[in-house]
Amino acid sequence: LAGALDSFVERVLAAKDRRVMCQRYAMRLLHSRVAGSFDGFRAATQQVQAQRLLVERAMARWRRPVVGQVFEAWVEHVDDGRVKAAEEASEMAQLGLECDLAQVQEELLSWVKMEHFTCQHCSCDNEVDA
Repeated sequence: LAGALDSFVERVLAAKDRRVMCQRYAMRLLHSRVAGSFDGFRAATQQVQAQRLLVERAMARWRRPVVGQVFEAWVEHVDDGRVKAAEEASEMAQLGLECDLAQVQEELLSWVKMEHFTCQHCSCDNEVDA
């Protein structure tokens, strides 16, 4: 009878331990789900705050159109400067090509003057046969 009582007490204690362990597991599971939900809530609120800040900044820009107009004028000025620089570079390249062409023409004329041609029909100098 004492052995049966001891085994009963052991079973009761083991059942209590299992119940406590299951309660701890359930509380941990509940806590992790609540913590996950809270993390999601916190991320959503941060996202809403960031969106609200973005909208406030946009509204502030819309309320101050002068800044936008000044920016547009600056962009136009920069674009005009780029166009002028491109035109000047094009003109400089064209002048360089014209100088090169003039030099080549002078070389060709000097070569033609150095050569001595005679016409086959009338035997005059510096004529090219047709």
